[in-house]
Amino acid sequence: MEQQQKQKISGVREQSQNLLTHITSVFAELRQILNEEEQRFHKELREEEESVLNPMENNLREIQEKLNSIQEQLLKLQERMNQMDSLIFLKEETRQKRRVSDEERTLSVADGALAIGKFDHPFLLSKLTDGIKRGKNERIKTSLETLTKDKSAGEQMEQQQKQKISGVREQSQNLLTHITSVFAELRQILNEEEQRFHKELREEEESVLNPMENNLREIQEKLNSIQEQLLKLQERMNQMDSLIFLKVRSYIFTLIQYKGTITK
Repeated sequence: MEQQQKQKISGVREQSQNLLTHITSVFAELRQILNEEEQRFHKELREEEESVLNPMENNLREIQEKLNSIQEQLLKLQERMNQMDSLIFLKEETRQKRRVSDEERTLSVADGALAIGKFDHPFLLSKLTDGIKRGKNERIKTSLETLTKDKSAGEQMEQQQKQKISGVREQSQNLLTHITSVFAELRQILNEEEQRFHKELREEEESVLNPMENNLREIQEKLNSIQEQLLKLQERMNQMDSLIFLKVRSYIFTLIQYKGTITK
């Protein structure tokens, strides 16, 4: 019975250890699944972020290239404007000097002639050239104003695009933080559940083993008591055997003596 009880206790402990190993293995698999799922979410989020940001960043580069082109055009037009303004200033200064010179002339007999020169081809060409230059100047000013407006609009668009890109990146980072937080909570739940299973298994093992171990102790105590009784009985048997032996020997000795008396 003692041996059977020990075997049953050993069987329960082995079963408990196997269950503990199984629980640990199951929760290790669950953690692995969580890690893979978290990595999958991270990868999908990065891909989604790239799919949203790539067109926005390409658009931002196009805006910036356009702004650079506008800036180059503005510099060239401004340079042409400066050159034309200098030329106009020099011509105006020359005309002013001529007027001053005419005013300083002394009085004299006046003579007159038709100013046929202004009707001559070179003079007409000069007038036309001045008109074209003034027209060009006006067109350049108009182009400058248009390009300046385009630049302002482009800079505003650039700033808006940068803000949108920054917003997407911030949103992506917030989602990444949220995902990490959620999976951290899931891991914490797994840890707590694993510890709960371990605790319940130990309690179940104790609830099964305690009566069996108590019963084993009772069996062993009973065996010890029986052993003590056997020892005592054996001792008594030994004592009785000695007494019987003495009695038998005394009886034999008496018979021998009695036989000798009869013989005489």
